[in-house]
Amino acid sequence: MVGNGFYSVCLGVEGHEERRSRHPQLAVRRDDVPQMLFIAPLLEFCEGIGLRFAEKIVLLVTIACFAVAFWAYPLLPQVIASHWDANGAVNGYLPSWSVFLMPAVVLLVLVLLVLIPRVEPRHKAIEAFRNDLDAFFIILSLVISVLFVQLYILWNFGKPLSPLATMPIALAAIFYQVGVMMEDSKRNYFVGVRTPWTLASDRVWEKTHAIAGKLFKAAGIIALLGLVFPKASLWLAIGPVLAAVAFLSVYSYVEFTKEGKPGKRASPAGQLRVSAKAKPKRSAKRKRR
Repeated sequence: MVGNGFYSVCLGVEGHEERRSRHPQLAVRRDDVPQMLFIAPLLEFCEGIGLRFAEKIVLLVTIACFAVAFWAYPLLPQVIASHWDANGAVNGYLPSWSVFLMPAVVLLVLVLLVLIPRVEPRHKAIEAFRNDLDAFFIILSLVISVLFVQLYILWNFGKPLSPLATMPIALAAIFYQVGVMMEDSKRNYFVGVRTPWTLASDRVWEKTHAIAGKLFKAAGIIALLGLVFPKASLWLAIGPVLAAVAFLSVYSYVEFTKEGKPGKRASPAGQLRVSAKAKPKRSAKRKRR
Protein backbone atom coordinates (compact mmCIF):
# COMPACT_ATOMS: atom_id res chain seq x y z
CA MET A 1 0.00 0.00 0.00
CA VAL A 2 1.55 3.28 -1.04
CA GLY A 3 0.84 6.72 0.32
CA ASN A 4 -1.92 8.99 -0.87
CA GLY A 5 0.60 11.18 -2.66
CA PHE A 6 1.70 8.31 -4.85
CA TYR A 7 -1.86 7.24 -5.60
CA SER A 8 -2.81 10.81 -6.38
CA VAL A 9 -0.22 10.91 -9.12
CA CYS A 10 -1.43 7.60 -10.50
CA LEU A 11 -5.08 8.55 -10.39
CA GLY A 12 -4.48 11.78 -12.29
CA VAL A 13 -3.03 10.01 -15.34
CA GLU A 14 -5.18 9.32 -18.34
CA GLY A 15 -5.69 5.61 -18.94
CA HIS A 16 -6.18 4.68 -15.28
CA GLU A 17 -9.95 4.91 -15.23
CA GLU A 18 -10.44 1.65 -13.35
CA ARG A 19 -8.20 2.74 -10.49
CA ARG A 20 -9.79 6.20 -10.52
CA SER A 21 -13.21 4.58 -9.96
CA ARG A 22 -11.88 2.49 -7.07
CA HIS A 23 -10.32 5.51 -5.33
CA PRO A 24 -12.37 8.59 -6.29
CA GLN A 25 -11.29 10.46 -3.17
CA LEU A 26 -7.69 10.37 -4.34
CA ALA A 27 -8.29 11.50 -7.91
CA VAL A 28 -6.49 14.59 -9.13
CA ARG A 29 -6.52 16.43 -12.39
CA ARG A 30 -3.86 15.72 -14.97
CA ASP A 31 -2.77 19.36 -14.95
CA ASP A 32 -1.98 19.22 -11.23
CA VAL A 33 1.15 17.09 -11.54
CA PRO A 34 2.54 17.35 -15.09
CA GLN A 35 6.11 17.10 -13.89
CA MET A 36 5.46 13.76 -12.09
CA LEU A 37 3.45 11.84 -14.68
CA PHE A 38 6.31 9.43 -15.28
CA ILE A 39 5.73 7.99 -11.79
CA ALA A 40 2.30 6.60 -12.75
CA PRO A 41 3.44 3.85 -15.14
CA LEU A 42 6.32 3.13 -12.77
CA LEU A 43 3.97 2.51 -9.84
CA GLU A 44 1.68 0.49 -12.09
CA PHE A 45 4.67 -1.69 -12.93
CA CYS A 46 5.58 -2.01 -9.24
CA GLU A 47 2.10 -3.20 -8.36
CA GLY A 48 2.16 -5.63 -11.26
CA ILE A 49 5.29 -7.38 -10.02
CA GLY A 50 4.23 -7.24 -6.36
CA LEU A 51 6.79 -4.87 -4.83
CA ARG A 52 6.39 -3.98 -1.17
CA PHE A 53 6.11 -0.39 0.03
CA ALA A 54 9.78 -0.30 1.10
CA GLU A 55 10.86 -1.66 -2.27
CA LYS A 56 8.90 1.07 -4.05
CA ILE A 57 10.50 3.75 -1.88
CA VAL A 58 14.02 2.49 -2.60
CA LEU A 59 13.15 2.19 -6.30
CA LEU A 60 12.07 5.84 -6.37
CA VAL A 61 15.27 6.86 -4.54
CA THR A 62 17.29 4.90 -7.10
CA ILE A 63 15.55 6.58 -10.03
CA ALA A 64 16.01 10.00 -8.43
CA CYS A 65 19.75 9.40 -7.97
CA PHE A 66 20.20 8.33 -11.57
CA ALA A 67 18.13 11.31 -12.76
CA VAL A 68 20.39 13.70 -10.84
CA ALA A 69 23.48 11.93 -12.19
CA PHE A 70 22.29 12.18 -15.81
CA TRP A 71 21.47 15.86 -15.28
CA ALA A 72 24.84 16.65 -13.68
CA TYR A 73 27.08 14.59 -15.96
CA PRO A 74 27.34 17.03 -18.91
CA LEU A 75 27.81 19.97 -16.52
CA LEU A 76 30.64 18.48 -14.47
CA PRO A 77 34.34 18.96 -15.22
CA GLN A 78 36.22 16.06 -16.79
CA VAL A 79 37.79 15.16 -13.44
CA ILE A 80 35.80 15.36 -10.20
CA ALA A 81 36.52 14.88 -6.50
CA SER A 82 35.60 11.35 -5.49
CA HIS A 83 37.43 10.48 -2.27
CA TRP A 84 37.99 12.22 1.05
CA ASP A 85 40.44 11.48 3.87
CA ALA A 86 39.70 11.21 7.58
CA ASN A 87 40.04 14.99 7.94
CA GLY A 88 37.45 15.71 5.25
CA ALA A 89 39.97 16.82 2.62
CA VAL A 90 39.85 15.56 -0.97
CA ASN A 91 42.56 13.01 -1.68
CA GLY A 92 41.23 11.28 -4.79
CA TYR A 93 39.80 12.15 -8.19
CA LEU A 94 38.02 10.21 -10.94
CA PRO A 95 36.64 10.97 -14.41
CA SER A 96 33.21 12.60 -14.50
CA TRP A 97 31.51 9.29 -15.37
CA SER A 98 32.11 8.27 -11.73
CA VAL A 99 29.07 10.39 -10.85
CA PHE A 100 27.06 7.26 -11.67
CA LEU A 101 28.86 5.09 -9.09
CA MET A 102 26.79 6.00 -6.05
CA PRO A 103 23.47 5.67 -7.90
CA ALA A 104 24.71 2.21 -8.90
CA VAL A 105 25.28 1.44 -5.21
CA VAL A 106 21.71 2.51 -4.44
CA LEU A 107 20.57 0.19 -7.24
CA LEU A 108 22.52 -2.64 -5.56
CA VAL A 109 20.70 -1.86 -2.30
CA LEU A 110 17.40 -2.20 -4.16
CA VAL A 111 18.45 -5.53 -5.66
CA LEU A 112 19.39 -6.88 -2.22
CA LEU A 113 16.13 -5.66 -0.71
CA VAL A 114 14.12 -7.44 -3.40
CA LEU A 115 16.17 -10.65 -3.59
CA ILE A 116 17.09 -11.51 0.01
CA PRO A 117 13.56 -12.22 1.29
CA ARG A 118 12.73 -14.13 -1.91
CA VAL A 119 15.79 -16.42 -2.01
CA GLU A 120 16.23 -16.98 1.74
CA PRO A 121 15.56 -20.69 2.49
CA ARG A 122 14.25 -19.81 5.95
CA HIS A 123 11.59 -17.49 4.60
CA LYS A 124 9.54 -17.39 7.80
CA ALA A 125 12.61 -16.26 9.74
CA ILE A 126 12.99 -13.22 7.47
CA GLU A 127 9.29 -12.41 7.70
CA ALA A 128 9.58 -12.32 11.49
CA PHE A 129 11.63 -9.09 11.29
CA ARG A 130 10.72 -7.95 7.77
CA ASN A 131 9.63 -4.48 8.88
CA ASP A 132 13.00 -3.88 10.54
CA LEU A 133 14.78 -5.13 7.43
CA ASP A 134 12.71 -2.85 5.19
CA ALA A 135 13.46 0.14 7.43
CA PHE A 136 17.18 -0.64 7.29
CA PHE A 137 17.26 -0.67 3.50
CA ILE A 138 15.22 2.53 3.28
CA ILE A 139 17.60 4.29 5.69
CA LEU A 140 20.63 2.92 3.82
CA SER A 141 19.37 4.11 0.44
CA LEU A 142 18.50 7.56 1.80
CA VAL A 143 21.90 7.91 3.47
CA ILE A 144 23.72 6.99 0.26
CA SER A 145 21.59 9.37 -1.80
CA VAL A 146 22.19 12.28 0.60
CA LEU A 147 25.95 11.66 0.56
CA PHE A 148 25.81 11.40 -3.24
CA VAL A 149 24.21 14.84 -3.57
CA GLN A 150 26.50 16.35 -0.93
CA LEU A 151 29.83 14.95 -2.12
CA TYR A 152 29.49 14.25 -5.81
CA ILE A 153 27.09 17.01 -6.83
CA LEU A 154 27.33 20.01 -4.50
CA TRP A 155 31.06 19.63 -3.86
CA ASN A 156 31.93 19.42 -7.56
CA PHE A 157 29.63 22.35 -8.36
CA GLY A 158 31.64 24.57 -6.03
CA LYS A 159 29.54 24.23 -2.88
CA PRO A 160 31.69 22.05 -0.62
CA LEU A 161 30.31 20.69 2.63
CA SER A 162 32.73 18.55 4.61
CA PRO A 163 31.73 14.89 4.96
CA LEU A 164 32.64 15.23 8.64
CA ALA A 165 29.47 17.30 9.04
CA THR A 166 27.12 14.55 7.89
CA MET A 167 28.97 11.22 8.05
CA PRO A 168 28.59 10.77 11.85
CA ILE A 169 24.83 11.26 11.57
CA ALA A 170 24.59 8.91 8.59
CA LEU A 171 26.59 6.14 10.25
CA ALA A 172 24.75 6.59 13.55
CA ALA A 173 21.41 6.08 11.80
CA ILE A 174 22.65 2.95 10.02
CA PHE A 175 24.28 1.38 13.09
CA TYR A 176 21.32 2.07 15.35
CA GLN A 177 18.87 0.52 12.89
CA VAL A 178 21.17 -2.50 12.58
CA GLY A 179 20.88 -2.83 16.36
CA VAL A 180 17.09 -2.74 16.19
CA MET A 181 17.13 -5.34 13.43
CA MET A 182 19.55 -7.60 15.32
CA GLU A 183 17.33 -7.76 18.40
CA ASP A 184 14.33 -8.93 16.40
CA SER A 185 16.11 -11.19 13.91
CA LYS A 186 15.65 -14.95 13.65
CA ARG A 187 18.16 -17.49 12.41
CA ASN A 188 18.72 -17.08 8.67
CA TYR A 189 21.51 -17.22 6.11
CA PHE A 190 21.71 -13.56 4.96
CA VAL A 191 21.15 -11.08 7.80
CA GLY A 192 22.82 -10.99 11.20
CA VAL A 193 25.88 -12.35 12.98
CA ARG A 194 26.28 -15.44 10.84
CA THR A 195 29.04 -17.46 12.48
CA PRO A 196 29.11 -21.27 12.25
CA TRP A 197 27.87 -21.38 15.84
CA THR A 198 24.90 -19.02 15.50
CA LEU A 199 23.79 -20.81 12.34
CA ALA A 200 23.92 -24.16 14.14
CA SER A 201 21.68 -23.25 17.09
CA ASP A 202 18.58 -21.12 17.60
CA ARG A 203 19.56 -20.58 21.25
CA VAL A 204 23.05 -19.34 20.35
CA TRP A 205 21.59 -17.11 17.62
CA GLU A 206 19.09 -15.49 19.99
CA LYS A 207 21.57 -14.92 22.80
CA THR A 208 24.22 -13.54 20.45
CA HIS A 209 21.81 -11.19 18.69
CA ALA A 210 20.29 -9.93 21.93
CA ILE A 211 23.75 -8.62 22.83
CA ALA A 212 24.49 -7.59 19.22
CA GLY A 213 21.45 -5.32 19.23
CA LYS A 214 22.69 -3.45 22.29
CA LEU A 215 26.25 -3.19 20.97
CA PHE A 216 25.24 -1.79 17.58
CA LYS A 217 22.83 0.71 19.15
CA ALA A 218 25.70 1.84 21.39
CA ALA A 219 27.96 2.05 18.31
CA GLY A 220 25.41 4.33 16.67
CA ILE A 221 25.34 6.64 19.68
CA ILE A 222 29.15 6.68 19.88
CA ALA A 223 29.34 7.53 16.17
CA LEU A 224 27.47 10.77 16.90
CA LEU A 225 30.43 11.91 18.99
CA GLY A 226 32.17 12.50 15.67
CA LEU A 227 30.21 15.74 15.47
CA VAL A 228 31.99 16.91 18.64
CA PHE A 229 35.37 15.38 17.80
CA PRO A 230 35.53 15.56 13.99
CA LYS A 231 39.20 14.53 13.73
CA ALA A 232 38.39 11.28 15.55
CA SER A 233 35.07 10.66 13.77
CA LEU A 234 36.44 7.80 11.66
CA TRP A 235 37.68 5.85 14.66
CA LEU A 236 34.58 6.67 16.70
CA ALA A 237 32.52 5.06 13.93
CA ILE A 238 34.68 2.09 12.94
CA GLY A 239 36.27 1.22 16.29
CA PRO A 240 33.11 0.21 18.20
CA VAL A 241 31.80 -1.81 15.24
CA LEU A 242 35.06 -3.77 14.85
CA ALA A 243 35.17 -4.42 18.58
CA ALA A 244 31.53 -5.57 18.55
CA VAL A 245 32.10 -7.96 15.64
CA ALA A 246 35.16 -9.51 17.32
CA PHE A 247 33.38 -9.88 20.65
CA LEU A 248 30.25 -11.41 19.10
CA SER A 249 32.28 -13.99 17.17
CA VAL A 250 33.97 -15.17 20.36
CA TYR A 251 30.75 -14.96 22.38
CA SER A 252 28.81 -17.11 19.91
CA TYR A 253 31.51 -19.79 20.10
CA VAL A 254 31.52 -19.76 23.90
CA GLU A 255 27.74 -20.07 24.00
CA PHE A 256 27.85 -22.94 21.54
CA THR A 257 30.34 -24.89 23.67
CA LYS A 258 27.86 -24.74 26.54
CA GLU A 259 25.56 -26.99 24.54
CA GLY A 260 28.16 -29.78 24.57
CA LYS A 261 30.96 -30.62 22.18
CA PRO A 262 29.83 -31.94 18.80
CA GLY A 263 30.15 -35.72 18.47
CA LYS A 264 30.14 -36.37 22.21
CA ARG A 265 26.41 -36.84 22.54
CA ALA A 266 25.21 -40.43 22.59
CA SER A 267 23.02 -41.16 19.61
CA PRO A 268 20.03 -43.51 19.84
CA ALA A 269 21.93 -46.01 17.69
CA GLY A 270 24.91 -45.80 20.04
CA GLN A 271 22.70 -46.40 23.05
CA LEU A 272 21.28 -49.48 21.40
CA ARG A 273 24.76 -50.80 20.74
CA VAL A 274 25.75 -50.28 24.38
CA SER A 275 22.66 -52.08 25.65
CA ALA A 276 23.26 -54.90 23.18
CA LYS A 277 26.77 -55.40 24.51
CA ALA A 278 25.56 -55.29 28.10
CA LYS A 279 23.05 -58.07 27.67
CA PRO A 280 25.58 -60.88 27.01
CA LYS A 281 27.50 -59.85 30.14
CA ARG A 282 24.41 -60.17 32.28
CA SER A 283 23.64 -63.56 30.73
CA ALA A 284 27.21 -64.70 31.38
CA LYS A 285 26.85 -63.86 35.05
CA ARG A 286 23.66 -65.90 35.21
CA LYS A 287 25.47 -68.92 33.71
CA ARG A 288 28.18 -68.69 36.39
CA ARG A 289 25.50 -68.70 39.05
